[in-house]
Amino acid sequence: MKNNNIVSVGIADDHAIFRKGVTVSLRHYATEIVFELEASNGIELVAKLKSTKIDVLLLDINMPGDDGLTLLPFIKKEYPKIKVIMLSMYTDLNYIYEALDNGASSYLFKNVEPSEIYSAILSSLSKGIYLNNYLKNAVIERKNNQNNPLPVLANRLNLSPIELIVLADICESKTNVTIAAQQDLSKRGVEKVRLRLFEKFGVKSTIGLVVAAIKQKII
Repeated sequence: MKNNNIVSVGIADDHAIFRKGVTVSLRHYATEIVFELEASNGIELVAKLKSTKIDVLLLDINMPGDDGLTLLPFIKKEYPKIKVIMLSMYTDLNYIYEALDNGASSYLFKNVEPSEIYSAILSSLSKGIYLNNYLKNAVIERKNNQNNPLPVLANRLNLSPIELIVLADICESKTNVTIAAQQDLSKRGVEKVRLRLFEKFGVKSTIGLVVAAIKQKII
């Protein structure tokens, strides 16, 4: 946050109407909020971050090109001072866990009131994190399930929760279309997860991936 208490905010979302709604509502709600950056996709966001200094980034997950969860680790590595608040329509806990694991300060659903986005921005800047009741319950649930073997398996090859789920679906011979429908992902999103799994397992085909997962007793 700058000395004059002005908070520079950026928003990355592929829907112009949604971006406009957020920027207008927050400007009316809090005069110290100034939107310095808007981007409609990952490529545009990365380019603008090079020349625009912001304090907080509101980041969508489902965007053309690299999705928000793919971009998050890069942003936190290259711009560690930027507080990232995921602003998404996805309510799956796996998205929330992956976002928090990779440095997001908060994860809000797109139907929240502007006042909560404002609170999340201020809390992220002052405390580094903002957890509403839903997020608190999600964190508690995860802690209660810490003896579940899945997190251990995920750590073995640095697999995210969504990568583990997609891997299990692939091993059950499910198609990208089926996986996308069942896991509330886009077909392109599933393809990206599949490619990341190929890279992490060091294989070049689905058959190789299944064999490797079985050999390493992950599936």
